[in-house]
Amino acid sequence: MSEDQKLANQALTAYMTGNYDEALQKYEQAISIDENSAIAYFGRGNV
Repeated sequence: MSEDQKLANQALTAYMTGNYDEALQKYEQAISIDENSAIAYFGRGNV
């Protein structure tokens, strides 16, 4: 699993537990690593 995928998974966990600021930060980090990460963009759009 790549680093951006790990961050996206961590972001999803944060989102599911109500930590929206943390989730947004993790999604942004994932996007900065891989600007083509559809999962990170999708997740960020849901926060």
